[in-house]
Amino acid sequence: MKSLRERLHLSQREYASLIGVSPAIISLYEKGDRKLPPRALTKIFLLQAQLDDMDLLGQDPPTKNTAVQVQRQSKLAETLHMRLRKAEIRTVTLQENLAEMKQRYQYLLQKQKILQQLAGQAAPESEEQLVLNRISVSTLKAMEFCGTANQSKLIYKIAVAQARRQIAQLLLDDPDWQQFNTLSFPSPISDPEGDLLNDTL
Repeated sequence: MKSLRERLHLSQREYASLIGVSPAIISLYEKGDRKLPPRALTKIFLLQAQLDDMDLLGQDPPTKNTAVQVQRQSKLAETLHMRLRKAEIRTVTLQENLAEMKQRYQYLLQKQKILQQLAGQAAPESEEQLVLNRISVSTLKAMEFCGTANQSKLIYKIAVAQARRQIAQLLLDDPDWQQFNTLSFPSPISDPEGDLLNDTL
């Protein structure tokens, strides 16, 4: 009888309720310490016959679907949709930031070329030369902030956001995603020069 109960995915309490006996009797019966009443045995035979018919038809036995499982699946679905939306928003935001950074870098590059030309025409050690040098230094610092190194970091962060979006979408499209107990998404590497890459969704 225990094998039948396990095939039905039922606890002792649920099985006892189904065949009309107490859980204590089920426990004693499975241990061989107690006999079941005829009425309960009849129900067991009927259940066995129904299960055998289902097996012959190629059907799976009923799956236990508790309130806890439903709640967990609902929470996972909510988490997936949230992650998907956040990843989409982050991807768009980072792409806009990258475009602005590239535009800013090109502007500063042109500015630096003009400053160099003006400095070449100014008299050495003149006030104009000193002012141009100060502006040039601040321009170079600004170029470092939006230069190719930081552009590459943004490109990496965009790739991570896109990967997270794809993972969330793949899980939502997978009919068996409910079997997962936890969700794991790729994490960006850390940036020792300011932790610029250590953003999480």
